[in-house]
Amino acid sequence: MPIQVTTKISGIEETRNALAGWGRIRTERAKQALVDWANLVQQEMQQGAPWQDRTGYARGNLYATARIHSKGGTVEVGGRAAYQLYLEFGHAGRFAIILPTVRRLEGQLNQMLNAAISS
Repeated sequence: MPIQVTTKISGIEETRNALAGWGRIRTERAKQALVDWANLVQQEMQQGAPWQDRTGYARGNLYATARIHSKGGTVEVGGRAAYQLYLEFGHAGRFAIILPTVRRLEGQLNQMLNAAISS
């Protein structure tokens, strides 16, 4: 004689919606972490540029911009001064600020992203 068990489970749709919302929240937090990191990089570059300013143009035109899109985001880092390449690569890199700053802060980006998706 077969045994049949029937049960009613409630809350499945609510759970599915909650999990989807949890994913959206984590995604938004990760995107905000990327924006915050880009702002930090720009601030650190502008404050820590190792050259003596004459006009402040090169320092003021260092940038880090987060670009957020549906699949994630990217951070573009650079300098808009026409002579930025000279500052970064001339004089054996003595005046470099872009790559050294990114390298110094990349661990912090990992921490910020981990915190955003794990909390």
